[in-house]
Amino acid sequence: MEPVNIRPALHEGVNGNRHITHDTPRQTPPDNMRSRLWVFILFLSIFLVTFGGHFYSYDEEMTHRLVVSIADQRSLSIPINGEAWVATFTFGVDAKHYSPYGWMVAFIELPLYYLGSWLAVLVEPGLQGFLIRFVASLVGPISSALSCMVFYTIAFYLYASERRALVLTLLFGLCTLVWPYSKMNFSEPLLSLFLILSFYWLFIYQRDRSKIQLLLSGLMMGAAVATKIASAVFAPVFAVYLLMILRSNSQTVAERKRWLTDRLLPLATWGMMTSLPVLVVLGYNWFRFASLSETGYGTALFSPALTDTLMGLYGLLLSPGKSVFLYALPTILFLPALVSFRKRWPKEALIFVLVVAVNIAVFAPYKYWAGGVAWGPRFLVILMPYMVLPAGTLFDWFSSRKVIRTVSILMLCIWMAVVQIPGMLIHCATAYMLGFGYHDVQYVPRYSPLRFHLLRSVALARDWGSLLLGQAPPETEAYQGDLEDYYNWVVYTPHRPVVPPYWHGNRPGPIHYSAEWFLLVENYHWFDAWWWYWWWIGLPKGWILLVLIPLGMIPISLWRLRCSARRPDFTRRTVNMFRSALAVFALVWIVAASWLVFQTVTNMRTQRVELQLGQDIALRSYDIDYHAKRAGDALSLMLYWQINAPALPENKVLVELVDRDGHVIAQEETQPTIAATPTYDRDPQQTLRDAHYLTIPADTPPGNYRVLVGMYELESGTRLPIQARDGTPLGDVVELSMIRVK
Repeated sequence: MEPVNIRPALHEGVNGNRHITHDTPRQTPPDNMRSRLWVFILFLSIFLVTFGGHFYSYDEEMTHRLVVSIADQRSLSIPINGEAWVATFTFGVDAKHYSPYGWMVAFIELPLYYLGSWLAVLVEPGLQGFLIRFVASLVGPISSALSCMVFYTIAFYLYASERRALVLTLLFGLCTLVWPYSKMNFSEPLLSLFLILSFYWLFIYQRDRSKIQLLLSGLMMGAAVATKIASAVFAPVFAVYLLMILRSNSQTVAERKRWLTDRLLPLATWGMMTSLPVLVVLGYNWFRFASLSETGYGTALFSPALTDTLMGLYGLLLSPGKSVFLYALPTILFLPALVSFRKRWPKEALIFVLVVAVNIAVFAPYKYWAGGVAWGPRFLVILMPYMVLPAGTLFDWFSSRKVIRTVSILMLCIWMAVVQIPGMLIHCATAYMLGFGYHDVQYVPRYSPLRFHLLRSVALARDWGSLLLGQAPPETEAYQGDLEDYYNWVVYTPHRPVVPPYWHGNRPGPIHYSAEWFLLVENYHWFDAWWWYWWWIGLPKGWILLVLIPLGMIPISLWRLRCSARRPDFTRRTVNMFRSALAVFALVWIVAASWLVFQTVTNMRTQRVELQLGQDIALRSYDIDYHAKRAGDALSLMLYWQINAPALPENKVLVELVDRDGHVIAQEETQPTIAATPTYDRDPQQTLRDAHYLTIPADTPPGNYRVLVGMYELESGTRLPIQARDGTPLGDVVELSMIRVK
């Protein structure tokens, strides 16, 4: 590597570990690309072994339904019917349902969905949805492993010690909220990756002054905003960091006077790249809701009351059910370590404090500050790198105090055994399934998830151990009693563990796709891991042996990291080839996904028909299954009606499938209903989501067929006249789409 200057210098510390002080300019440490690669492989292997492989929440299912709609139906809306039930949606300008969550997670998940769909043909139809979701959920462990690699790189540049960087990364990846959330497909792992990448490229920009680094940092900040709109609060913080870097790099008075070229232009460049994904967010909002600021979350999410803010602050920091210091023990070193960290890296220390303070200030008054039934304070996951990195300055202090170091390691091991490992073993929502209210689980120590997971993990080890030894008690009936006795019965009474059969298929419910099977207390799942579920779910038993691959890579990665200091790093040519391949892959991904989104938007614009039927009924839009059909299949059609009167005569919807000569191939006549409610019972301005399933006759020849829709009065049989949005008469039946029969 060519030598480059950075203002902090490297000095030998205790036990030969080098640390950085602000003296004469020296060379930076080498890029250590080989070590970075093995750090990524190490943590990816660990995260894959403990990976859940299923969805945990509405958020994940909603994002997945958006991916399915884009990939299969070229639509940005979420279908609401018996096959795809989700809980959180917002009505758009076309009366369709839209996800309130950021589009970036769906954008990243698209290729994994196609991969999962390709692999799904290997299993029976009832398990295909499970396998597709398993592959799509890999965004979590991959994003978390990449965050660990970037964290390791930053720690290495800060402390110039591979050993110290690796220990810090182990604390970050295994002793904070990073590990539990690597199991899941929440937006937090991906958001954390974008934010730490944005910081990383700004951090090394002060060393290299490369415009590419500036552009990449801004792009990652914009991607973070596209992932979760609330992360926009970090953009001013990172902009301040960039200004501090630009100011510190101006050494002379003459250089400092060149504020236009040396400060404003780099800041404008960074802001321009940040704005690119943000502009897509604004366009996404406008297309769905005809408003740039409307995201689907609503406007009453933050409480103006000071007491609510204080309760949220207490909950995030000190409560027994959600305190960040209980769920991520190394974060208690954040404030003590800042004292010495600020002396060496003042700009970074200020930014870390601002990031932590801004994030807590945003989510403390948030009505859902707890993050639902997730493990620990979900919205503080993104703070883990900034709260752990300063701890590296305490290593010399710990090294010179053997007793304190020994006690600290012992405390960390106890915490891992009492908190982290039980949290990884059991589904994070199981504690909430006992029936206690959110307030009790969050604020009452007895009902804290930490206590329950510890007791439950011990009870499961006892019960499964007894079963393996042939000493399990007879199967007991479901408990009938109050919640307090039920809690004691669950954690203290010996049971015969029985895992019920998996609920196959797309079954509608509170959380889509049989999520209750994973989290119910009575299902006795010993491990919340994919290989455990694959054993019970009905997949080929040999597939479980795939866990041996990441399991075997863990010791190999550790050994490679130990030997990396004695082996030469990758050549510059190899690194450049790898970066070029990565850039090509990202470019192909972006182009392909952009083309898919363009197709989706074009298709949805044609579906927004805005047809007027008679005086009081309008057809706002429709959804149709565009997959090529075979004779005998059912064609799915969803119509979105708007009723503009309190009472109407009974009407029937006419749906016809006709060939190119006008001959009717199939026909359906039903009342436009949702939950079996006819049109004349609806309120004014009410939107009806009207589902139709038209069976294609078995003798239908292959070819293209038109889908026609109309409406007539039930009593008189008179068809309602149809007009376009500009008032043009279209007759009494209108063509919506074309389908192909194979």
